[in-house]
Amino acid sequence: MTLDLYYTKHGTGDMNILLIHGFASSSKMWDNIIKHSNLSATWWAVDLPGFGQSPAPEDTFTIDDHVQAVIHFMQSHDLKPEVIMCHSTGGAVVLKLVVTRPDLVQRMVLISPVVTGEFTPGGLFSKIVRSSTGTALLRSAPALLEMVQKSGIAERFTGITGVGVRDETVKQQMVADFHAMNAAASIETLISLAQNDMTPFLADIRHTTLLVLGAKDMTVPFSEGKTAALYMPHAAVKIFDDAYHLPHEEHPQEFAALVSDFLAKS
Repeated sequence: MTLDLYYTKHGTGDMNILLIHGFASSSKMWDNIIKHSNLSATWWAVDLPGFGQSPAPEDTFTIDDHVQAVIHFMQSHDLKPEVIMCHSTGGAVVLKLVVTRPDLVQRMVLISPVVTGEFTPGGLFSKIVRSSTGTALLRSAPALLEMVQKSGIAERFTGITGVGVRDETVKQQMVADFHAMNAAASIETLISLAQNDMTPFLADIRHTTLLVLGAKDMTVPFSEGKTAALYMPHAAVKIFDDAYHLPHEEHPQEFAALVSDFLAKS
């Protein structure tokens, strides 16, 4: 099943940068990053299926399906971006994309990526999700998640994932994105994410890559990004020692300078 993704386009520069958000997020998460960047670029920010303003799939939707949706978007717009920038769950999507179609992109910026399917401290939630009981429980609970979305728990959720972020506009957008995601699609994404281990493919990814990690990340274990840096032959890593899951939002100016320097040298 092919879905047309909602997207926004910013700038008119010669360099095309495709932006892929993480779980419970949307294309709006990149607004602050674009604002702080001095790159002469055209920024393409998409909403993955079931998130933001993109339609939700009718059936089970896996990480592979997200990959195909992004490939369809790129082909529909005749887009071969010089750079793909992604965050968290978006990292799992992009890593699989470059393995599936390495010709579609030149360089990557991976921010706090999910690489082996581990998320939450110690990968505890991933282990629960991988169990048959956990999967069945999650699939029976979209109505419960919808109730949670309508409650004040969204603020608590974003308070955990957004720890370290000081910009109130960014925090408010995180809450809005949590409310906007489709419950069933988000559950299927989590189930597939927990079962998606890219480790066997990392050594074959030849793309020049910048990994940006927060040493205090409590949402995706710090070891995920370190694994990618260890096995990917052309990967450089920048660690923000005082950052959590959103180092690009916690240090937007430093992040913008880091990306500019990376692109100038690569």
